[in-house]
Amino acid sequence: MLSEREEPRAVVRARPGTGGLRGALAGGLARGTLAALALLGVLWAPRPVVAAVPSELRPATRAFFANFAIGPAIRVDDAPTQLKLLQEVGFHLQGGMEGPAIGLSLAQSFGDNVFGLQIGPKFWWDVQPVAGLALYIAPMAQVGYALLSFDGGGGRFDRGATANYFDLQFGCEVRLVINDRALVSYRPFTLDILAGERVGVRYDMMFGGGVIF
Repeated sequence: MLSEREEPRAVVRARPGTGGLRGALAGGLARGTLAALALLGVLWAPRPVVAAVPSELRPATRAFFANFAIGPAIRVDDAPTQLKLLQEVGFHLQGGMEGPAIGLSLAQSFGDNVFGLQIGPKFWWDVQPVAGLALYIAPMAQVGYALLSFDGGGGRFDRGATANYFDLQFGCEVRLVINDRALVSYRPFTLDILAGERVGVRYDMMFGGGVIF
């Protein structure tokens, strides 16, 4: 039998959706914290030097970049799991590929009878963990706008309905530059938060390539 002090706690548990959202946000924050701690370790550790770096992998000298990526956007809470296409352009404020960079990100997502469009400014900070090698680790953050268009009917939305969201993203990616021109990227972690009528959270993992110029 529940005591008088336990009854309010039972009522709170019964509210739909709050526990799942809290758990999703807590899990996302935990992943973000681990990624941040790993990055701090890279920043504070002395950079190793590779004795013989192939000329194709020497540090990049160009500041502008364009990147195209594809990968899954995986539901964490109240957001569809979809295939995402990503296009980004940006430039580094200090020249080359190291240090702070700003740019624009555009993404389209498909699946689960939903089409998604996301756009917004993005900030990166590229860190070169190995001296003399064109390998970079780039934590990033983005704010912007997201639109979801529903094409399946049912649920809260009718066929053809749309919903608007404030979009917040943060994550980290690894980038390799080849011949001071080609760019290969892998983004193992991006937490994508869509805030509107409800709050949706999903986890993006992206594989990409592009050019620097």
